Amino acid sequence: MANLPMISFIQTKSGLTFNFSMIGGTMFTRAFLRMKVTPPAVTIRAEVFGPDDAPASRVRSRDHSSSWSCRILYVDSKGKEKERDITCRRLDGYGHATHIHAYCHAREAPRMFKIENIREVMDLSTGEMVEAKRHFEMLAATGALPFEDKGFADFTKITLFMAKCDGDYHPLEADALEAAITAYVIRFGGNDDLIEAAMRRTPAIAPDGRDIAIGLKRLKSSPIGARVSRLILDHCGLIMDADGRHDQRETAWALELQEALKAQV
Repeated sequence: MANLPMISFIQTKSGLTFNFSMIGGTMFTRAFLRMKVTPPAVTIRAEVFGPDDAPASRVRSRDHSSSWSCRILYVDSKGKEKERDITCRRLDGYGHATHIHAYCHAREAPRMFKIENIREVMDLSTGEMVEAKRHFEMLAATGALPFEDKGFADFTKITLFMAKCDGDYHPLEADALEAAITAYVIRFGGNDDLIEAAMRRTPAIAPDGRDIAIGLKRLKSSPIGARVSRLILDHCGLIMDADGRHDQRETAWALELQEALKAQV
């Protein structure tokens, strides 16, 4: 994004202001946080994750075609070892599976577990003992359990914001966005199906400035945050340049986003 023209936030015609707010330790203009793109808001919000054995973010109905039951020995947030029979529903993490969202049969409620805190795993259908990290990564890679890459979600949200923040989602910007998403998949994992699914959703998704600030906060605390932030820096300028024009506000928001990303690289 080094080729972006420098402009001042003092230009009143753009509606920009010197009023700032802080999210996740990063300063943003209030104009940025109020920024919305078209189509009208279909926002993406960050999920808040609690400690091991924490209640899941929402109750999900059991899908027998995408669940796996096992007995785990794990260390809870207080350092105590516990044994639980769980039915795994889905996985998430940054780049690879780090958390299990499951139904805990002892608690009779949805719970979430950190994979790194699991000491032993036994397949309840076979009695086989498996290595936790390797096995859950296999389940994610093969699609045996649904897997959400939160780094991919944040990356797509931020780059899509730059493609849409001038109010026009140009086909050439969509091409540049697809190139960015492909670069993420090459570096952090995924396949053509993931890219195609993401691109199909982009016309209906409209992240706003606050979504971007929350995404940056999540990335800042993630294990791959610096690498993802660098990749966003590499591609946002290309996305912005793709349609051959720079809207004044688009440039200002790009510069603001650039400063926030540089602080995380």
